Amino acid sequence: MQKKLCFFLLILVLLVPATLVNAKNQSQLNEDVGYIDSRLPEKDKEILKEVMKNLDKEDRENVLFIDEDGYFTMNKLDKLNEYKEKYKELIGPDGKLKRDPNYKEKTVNLGEAVEPNVSILSYTNPTTSCPSANSGPFRKIASAKGYSRITTNLYLPIKGTDISMTPKTVNTPNGPQSTYDTAYMYVGAYNVGTDGNTYTVDAGLMFNYGDSIDPVYPTEETWAMTSLGMSSVISGSPANFKMGTSAFMKFYIPTSNQAALYVTGTAKNGTPLSQTIVWNVSSIKNFSTYGTNMQVKRITAIGQKYEDLTTGSYLYNAQWSDVKVGTASGTEQLQNAASTATSCGYQTYNVLVDFTDFSRETVKVKTGTLTP
Repeated sequence: MQKKLCFFLLILVLLVPATLVNAKNQSQLNEDVGYIDSRLPEKDKEILKEVMKNLDKEDRENVLFIDEDGYFTMNKLDKLNEYKEKYKELIGPDGKLKRDPNYKEKTVNLGEAVEPNVSILSYTNPTTSCPSANSGPFRKIASAKGYSRITTNLYLPIKGTDISMTPKTVNTPNGPQSTYDTAYMYVGAYNVGTDGNTYTVDAGLMFNYGDSIDPVYPTEETWAMTSLGMSSVISGSPANFKMGTSAFMKFYIPTSNQAALYVTGTAKNGTPLSQTIVWNVSSIKNFSTYGTNMQVKRITAIGQKYEDLTTGSYLYNAQWSDVKVGTASGTEQLQNAASTATSCGYQTYNVLVDFTDFSRETVKVKTGTLTP
């Protein structure tokens, strides 16, 4: 009996220091790069260490990482398992997110002018028209070159009161197709790639219109985090925010050839909710934290798969406030005329703006005519 007790005590003596070392290492890791679940596979932990050390510290609580080939992971195992169950139809046999068969790489033409910096006392149509993207009406403001991050406070409009989506079927060369009208409030960036083309990366919030059959379903009638044309894979949304509430949104380039979106606000059930998504971005696009040749932007839109500006869908009361632009964390300044290159609407009669200044405005967008 004494031998067994001695053996047990010896094992305990050997294990305790190792346990303390592991706990210390985990504590140091949490301090250096943020919380990474020790139960995750080693590969995921190594990826997340590199991803999270470049994020702003306040953005490290809940992180979803998506690579260009569809490989994904999250820093908390329980949330990763929830995400996998929620979007199991989007995950292929290889465990990666499936590719979007309709994905096309976007390049853009930055040929717009900036509106004069005048105070508008009430809603008016924009004086400058954005070039058509053939994807529905929108309001856009883009910064001057030299910026790699944009932050903003948002009011998230309410279904019925502020939002009505009424898509219709249109005839196309491939037969009848829905216009798929969808409300968006999103941010992003332009940059000149190594091949000379100008690329865009976009991410933000999309309104899940829902049908009110099950009002407690967590994704119905919420504003969901999303990317727009940034990645060739379909990812769903790891976080959905309550309509009629305020949120804070941040987009930035945490390190070369990555893009991050952070949103904090209120979940549908009324509890606080924060989420970060990080995407790897093709090196051809040449994005960097320094903002060289980069412009950041914000857009209020009714996105359409097949453009038809007569469907009657509308997005009202889309409020942007305290919009700031910068590069590294702490450099952000309120956007003003000097830091703005583009201010426009597509088409001007589909957009109304209650403009205070370049850091604050309320927008109305409609697939129909809007007059002051």
